[in-house]
Amino acid sequence: MTGSLGLFGKKQKSLVGVDISSSGVKLAEMRFVNGRYELMTVGREDLPPGLMNDRQVAEPEAVGKIIARLLKRANVSTRDAAIAVSGSP
Repeated sequence: MTGSLGLFGKKQKSLVGVDISSSGVKLAEMRFVNGRYELMTVGREDLPPGLMNDRQVAEPEAVGKIIARLLKRANVSTRDAAIAVSGSP
């Protein structure tokens, strides 16, 4: 990946990756600097029982609130995210 170009030159680009599993939510914020990614912050929060059902989100609003709380607690500064979806067909 290449860095993004701002209106008046190069701009530092950061993004956050979020992983939702059956047991918790993990995140990592990275910044693209000098051709490579630099880790800025990480965070993790366990999910209470019942929010996930057979590896699917059973309570999306509750999981969303947990993600928002984790982003705030980890002091994530970007609104750009990298996502991936996995699962069985």
